[in-house]
Amino acid sequence: MRVSILTKNNSKMKTLIFSFLLSLVLILPTPKAFAIATITIINADSAGEGLNDSTAFTAVVGNRASTLGQARLNAVQHAANLMGSIITSAIDIKVNVEFNSLGGGASSAPLAGAAAAFVDRNFTNAPVTNTWYPIALAEKISGANIATTGGTQEINMIVNVDVDGVFVLGTRKWYYGFDSNPPGTDIDFVTVALHELIHGLGFSSFVDLLTGVKLTSGGIGYDDSFMRLLEHHGATPADYPSMTNTQRIAASVSDTLLHWTGANVSANLAAVTAGKTGTHIHMYAPTTAESGSSVSHFNTTVTPNEMMEPNYTIANHNIGLAVYLLTDIGWGTTNVNRTAIDLQVTQTDSGATINTGANETYNLVVTNNSASTATEVVITNMIPTGSTYISATPGAGSCYQSNNIVTCQLGDMVSSGTINIAIVVTLVAAGTNTNTVFVDSVNPDSAIANNESFENSTVVANDVDLGVSQTNSVAAIDFGSNETYVITVTNNSATDGASSLVLASTLPTGATYVSATGTGWSCSISTPIVTCNLASLALASTSVVTIVATLNISGSNTNTVTINAANNDPVSGNDSSSVITTVNAQTSVATAGSSGCFIATAAYGSPMEDEVRYLRAFRDQYLLKNSAGRWFVQMYYRYSPALATRIKNNDNLRSMVRGLLSPFIKMSRQTVSKNYLDMQK
Repeated sequence: MRVSILTKNNSKMKTLIFSFLLSLVLILPTPKAFAIATITIINADSAGEGLNDSTAFTAVVGNRASTLGQARLNAVQHAANLMGSIITSAIDIKVNVEFNSLGGGASSAPLAGAAAAFVDRNFTNAPVTNTWYPIALAEKISGANIATTGGTQEINMIVNVDVDGVFVLGTRKWYYGFDSNPPGTDIDFVTVALHELIHGLGFSSFVDLLTGVKLTSGGIGYDDSFMRLLEHHGATPADYPSMTNTQRIAASVSDTLLHWTGANVSANLAAVTAGKTGTHIHMYAPTTAESGSSVSHFNTTVTPNEMMEPNYTIANHNIGLAVYLLTDIGWGTTNVNRTAIDLQVTQTDSGATINTGANETYNLVVTNNSASTATEVVITNMIPTGSTYISATPGAGSCYQSNNIVTCQLGDMVSSGTINIAIVVTLVAAGTNTNTVFVDSVNPDSAIANNESFENSTVVANDVDLGVSQTNSVAAIDFGSNETYVITVTNNSATDGASSLVLASTLPTGATYVSATGTGWSCSISTPIVTCNLASLALASTSVVTIVATLNISGSNTNTVTINAANNDPVSGNDSSSVITTVNAQTSVATAGSSGCFIATAAYGSPMEDEVRYLRAFRDQYLLKNSAGRWFVQMYYRYSPALATRIKNNDNLRSMVRGLLSPFIKMSRQTVSKNYLDMQK
């Protein structure tokens, strides 16, 4: 949905509305222990769009991606890392993210939407029976990876790609930096992503706001973990679960009378100066219901502004009272620390200039420069574009890699504490390769400038000596049989790796491609050439490609293969290889002047009919004089005798075949030499 620009009673502007979508299913769990939360992004976009958009990207604070798609991935993973440092769960939380066109106007637009991918009830350790819980929360409580029963992800998120276009919101665009400081009126993507992740974790009700009906299973409506703590102030009954459907509809449009009664939010309202009644904060319940916004947000009257209000106001990476609401619905202990600290990260590389295919080690040092402990420190490290991740070794905590992003959860850092991290990657692209790291924590940071570090490595494509050889499975095979070519590529260099390898195999004339396989190789066919690509080949190592083809031409069949790479190869003598397979001649294959036009003879009754002689002459003067034509003739004489027998004994088939042959006979009459035809008599 969309709204126009709104003005709050404290004169702060509310500009853009969030929307969210719900997808629900019932599934069952098994128990496990708790741990720090890991939130991983699943790229759900197709090639060339959204998270895979190859448009060039201009670096911003914390995000030095070379493409727009990778910049989006970096930003949404950074938001996931921030959220993961606040909550705890033993089960990895997977978020399916895609950028779609959601439209919008010049002054308002939907920004994004997210919700739990599934819900569950009555799982192991469920706090309240017969109550729906979002799947990520159900998994946290039960300790079981329930989502694998009905799907792999716990949260679905959709982002409006039109915000990066030219028609929606005028000049305002997504800002993909990590510093919560977008230029001008641009929209901070990390703020929006955090907002949507919180919805997916359970900050939303599953009640149908148009009908007041609870989410049902088997015809029975059940409470959900969010709506249990809603109150229609002054109404009877006041609690949302006990109301009739009609009463829930009324509560959802009761303006400032819909309240949150959870104990943890209520205990932390001291700083709230408006938008509360006693110890109850007001929820969003406009007198005209707004699908996707009503009920499942804090009220717009709340002051100071909260991240979980329905409209985007300013960049804000502090999730505010939402952390206490998550505790109220069942997330338990969350990490909260509003003491300002000063984190710093620096890095060095193992070699400013290295060769393609070589490993680079980035040595990171994270320091807490403040006098206070930093809570749940996390780094988001974006390895160079096109590089291959090898490992990450932290001095504390743990690291994992996804989508070319290394996340390290380092735990708490005491005052003046330091943690070292070594990240190893293989650099394969010649030129400047940039490794970027950003450090953050639950605490606000008083000096954001030193939270980012980037290191440039210069990669040079040094000379290598690539060699290629091949063997065939047999030296001689029967016509129409498969031949297997085993091709070995060797990097003979003792000092340098090779990058961007391209192997090209030219199949024998008339051969039919069957398959091409090899570890790490990506192969395709554009007849007659099979092309295979390999990102890199380490020094003094080999790699094998196996190609299978059907050989359809009698005699010598030659397969030729070549190898090259991004590196210069001064030794060219071993860059190609050829192997010959002898294909045994097929029996019953016509020679020039012979008869053998089985189908035509059967159709016209005699090998001396003019029509048959013209076809035979066309065979002799044209088809038998080139390899493709000879292959066609061989196929014809392989399969036509059996067909000719059926045609000869069926008048209807003879008539039909004569009609089919008519255009070929006409072409033969126009091309065949009359002297040759007379000679056949």
